Amino acid sequence: MEKKCFKLGKQKSDKFKVKDGHSMDQATCFQYYNPVILEYIESRI
Repeated sequence: MEKKCFKLGKQKSDKFKVKDGHSMDQATCFQYYNPVILEYIESRI
């Protein structure tokens, strides 16, 4: 099963398909990784 990945808009019902890597960090499927990445960067400083 393929996981759907969307970028949310201003309204809760606004969902936009992620078409390129530039928007990937704002996508719903990527939100789990944001704190993990920040923790890694913090550990490297």
